[in-house]
Amino acid sequence: MYSRTTRRFAMLLTGLVALASLGLGSADSPGTAAEFPAPLTVSEFKTEMAKGLHVVEFFSPHCSHCKKLAPTWKKAWETLHSSPEFSQLSVDFSQVDCITSGDLCGDESIEYFPTIRLYGPDGAIKNYPDGYDRSVESLLRFASEEALNPVNIAEKDLVSKSIPLLDDDVVRLLAGKGDAPYLISFWPTSDMRNTDAEREFVDCAECTPFQRVWRHLSNNLLSYKIRTGHVSCVRSPVLCKELGFGDLVLADNDSNDREPRVALILPGKISNNLFLYPSNRFTADYAVYQDFAVRLTHNSEAPYISPATLLKAMDEDIDFKGLSRDDVSDQRIHVVFSYDPRTVVQEDLDVLEHLIEPLQEIPNVYLYKTNESLIGTTRTGYDNMYSMIQRFDRQHTPIQLNENNFVLNTLTQLPTFFLFRDGDTLPMVFPGYSSTETRNTNMILAWISSFGNPLFSELTPASLPDLLDVDEEFYKSAVVLAVDSTDPNFKRSSTQLLRSLKLAAYEYEHERMEQKFQDIMASRKNKKDLIQKLKDRKAPSNEIEDAMVVEIPHRNNMRLLLAYYDVSKFDSSLSWVKEKFLEKPINAGEVLIIDKDDGRVFQFDSSKKPLTVQSPSALKEVLLAINLPQRTEATAPEFVQLAKKWMQRGKRQGMSSTNMFLLAIVFAAVVLLLKSKSLKRSYHARMVYKNRRDTNGILGKEKFQD
Repeated sequence: MYSRTTRRFAMLLTGLVALASLGLGSADSPGTAAEFPAPLTVSEFKTEMAKGLHVVEFFSPHCSHCKKLAPTWKKAWETLHSSPEFSQLSVDFSQVDCITSGDLCGDESIEYFPTIRLYGPDGAIKNYPDGYDRSVESLLRFASEEALNPVNIAEKDLVSKSIPLLDDDVVRLLAGKGDAPYLISFWPTSDMRNTDAEREFVDCAECTPFQRVWRHLSNNLLSYKIRTGHVSCVRSPVLCKELGFGDLVLADNDSNDREPRVALILPGKISNNLFLYPSNRFTADYAVYQDFAVRLTHNSEAPYISPATLLKAMDEDIDFKGLSRDDVSDQRIHVVFSYDPRTVVQEDLDVLEHLIEPLQEIPNVYLYKTNESLIGTTRTGYDNMYSMIQRFDRQHTPIQLNENNFVLNTLTQLPTFFLFRDGDTLPMVFPGYSSTETRNTNMILAWISSFGNPLFSELTPASLPDLLDVDEEFYKSAVVLAVDSTDPNFKRSSTQLLRSLKLAAYEYEHERMEQKFQDIMASRKNKKDLIQKLKDRKAPSNEIEDAMVVEIPHRNNMRLLLAYYDVSKFDSSLSWVKEKFLEKPINAGEVLIIDKDDGRVFQFDSSKKPLTVQSPSALKEVLLAINLPQRTEATAPEFVQLAKKWMQRGKRQGMSSTNMFLLAIVFAAVVLLLKSKSLKRSYHARMVYKNRRDTNGILGKEKFQD
């Protein structure tokens, strides 16, 4: 069985050979002056599209926006045909005049001018993204990205496997009587028997491109045992209105544009089995809908997973080779519900149902369960971290796991949740000390959101604000490795580079855990000294007890975020930041450190040499000097200040998951306060304190009493 990545590579190779045989290329022969072509006519359109990928502008010569775009379009065409940078791309720019070729524009469901759309030999693929401006650079970027996307290679024998569904069919599926999950699309048509058939859509500019998306989905989802169907909403108006798709029930929507809608229905359940794809997230990327269907289906089942499988995922190296599932683009987050079958009750398991849909908001999260404790697996992961440091970084002073740190990071009780990341040997354990926490959906989701980032996130112009916004309560710095995914030499060395970055982070993590333990012990000593002073001066008993019940916070902060920045996708100077950001362009293999608190950016060490991962120990010392100066004798290097606008953009995205976590705790506390009298609250707090001191096991050890 071939992996998905292998199949994609084979598709790309086959497609490139096919396109090469067609002779389609964007650049003309050296020395040949290309002439800007006239718009395609009805008779020319299909013949030209059959040659390969085309970015097509449908325009009207009387449209003011079209007139404004005209010189930009011509410049983009000229650049595509003259620049060596685009000489190997099998894509071209074409135009259609919708005044002289009105029938063609009608057949292609063109609703407005100008409409820019990507076409292949099999027809429309997708519309030009709303988020792209109509500049020469953006047009060329769109053409380049789509030409390099293996999904866009023509597949002549690919036909839709989607079946038409009537009202009774959908009702039967909603009643839980289906024999498989069904991903269903809803269209503004009266009788769509075949989603491949050419048809004219009214007030639905995205419908024609979405036919191709649905064709791919209907085939790809079969390997996941997910079936596809489609509903004509003009024929099934009551059903579509009940689902909230009322704008699809009329063939003509009074010039108000709409898009096809998508829903997933799970089998074997009569409740919590219908999931609607959000209407405000429509896209022509079939992979997004595939993820929607696959992860919802998986997470609704929450299959059992073994410790051996988790250890394998933790031990895998992440790279850019694209030869396996462990490619950097496919890093999974495994959230495991761990329970004791002898003591678990249905209320404990019910929380899994409430997590299914919200987990879709956190990319790449897969839900599992196990009927055994994973503390042993977690300990193995910690041991493997220290073994890795000793094995791969010979410059590092020998270190070993501090039992106190391990206990502090794994305090919990069953049932609880564990979080494992591909390529990361350090799992996270949900701090659930009672059913109050382990049944609190908001608290669990906030915890997953905080720690469910991939081991290596991608830094892009769009993701920088999000990277800066990732819980500053937990994360202090982002460490960014510059990469070049198009360089074969870099790809071969990417495993080692990413491993070295991970090693530096692990060495820093050891120091961070040591410091956190020292901070806690210092706070406990201060608490103990205060209590003794109160006793010495014979303070009232309630004052002493109030001091005793004060909790010492276990702050899991000052953590690192690891990321990579692909200089082959975006420029090596990060000029998109629109300010003086770097002292020099960053090369593949070099590192940036971004302080999330104040926007300081570090590019060089104290010797003015570029930061790299060549020596994990040296990078660790720089990180300590920046974040935990009390743990090193090194001094923090010079920095460049990131503009406040970027920091503000990162911090105004809404409530962080940390604040959500705290809000959930506060909300629970308020509910308890409203239900209890003051005396009862005071008595309860003292009993909790007394019970914790009397507990046998890790919570009852004197050095962990708060």
